[in-house]
Amino acid sequence: MEITEVVTDSLGHVLDSFYICQACRIVDRDDDRIIVGHPCSICGEPSPAGRSYFRSPVFSLIDLMQEFYHAKHDMQVYTVRDHLDSTHNAWLAVVIFFVSLREALLVHFLKELMGALGLPDGVCERLMADNNSHSRRLENLFPSLVGVKWKEAISELSKTSTLDYRKLDRSITEIVRSRNTFLHQGYKVAIKVEMAEGCLRNIWPLLNLYVELHNRFVYPIFQEEKKVITTRCRESPIKPALAERHVGIKTHE
Repeated sequence: MEITEVVTDSLGHVLDSFYICQACRIVDRDDDRIIVGHPCSICGEPSPAGRSYFRSPVFSLIDLMQEFYHAKHDMQVYTVRDHLDSTHNAWLAVVIFFVSLREALLVHFLKELMGALGLPDGVCERLMADNNSHSRRLENLFPSLVGVKWKEAISELSKTSTLDYRKLDRSITEIVRSRNTFLHQGYKVAIKVEMAEGCLRNIWPLLNLYVELHNRFVYPIFQEEKKVITTRCRESPIKPALAERHVGIKTHE
């Protein structure tokens, strides 16, 4: 699929292909998860219903990027200058929505991770407030929660992935730099059509990156939690029902 050629269909809907197992919490592209009773290929638990991993605001941003990228301008209505201005504005909108997308994905990942770690809501809110910019969340909060720096994490993921997340990260850095040049200096030419196109092409690897981050750092936490609860249930005859109710594991027939 050529992502820049998707015009009439919702790009957000087309890319909404990642599902999370509601039992073991693995994320994959098994769209049979929408079939009730379909067994998870990892844990074997039947699916109660398909659940998209990413939330609706993510796909709304993707649809907005698509809409502005393919925006058409009538030369009979606008002067040449107006046409150029409106075209640059459309490209700029694509860039701004893309930057918002990467921020939304990071926030989603951090909140999910903190929830898996069992941090109280108040603590999570305080950590997000203390790190109230994307750069601080990436450079400070992310490594404090996962134990490795951002660049180290994406380098490790790139070793086993068909996608080069280091290249993606460099591309995003350049996109953010150009956006900042425009915002702080008003230099509209800093945003070119090639950059808007690059934003669209970067959506798919960006989504995949956060799926892999989930499976590397969040999914294992749920597995450890299940092991702990299972062990405790085996030691005490009082807790099996509690374990089944909270994490969906069966401790007895």
